[in-house]
Amino acid sequence: MTEEELAGAIRNSFTQVNETAYREMVKLATDAALETYDRVASRTIKLSRARRAN
Repeated sequence: MTEEELAGAIRNSFTQVNETAYREMVKLATDAALETYDRVASRTIKLSRARRAN
């Protein structure tokens, strides 16, 4: 899922709101949030482990 897909889903939701488009927008936004969380959590764990090693 890319930022362009998310932006497109959001843009489409304002121009043509229907249940299917809304559900797709929510799915894309959820996927983006989970991916971001995973990246942040992974980075935090790596930094924590690096600090312990020192």
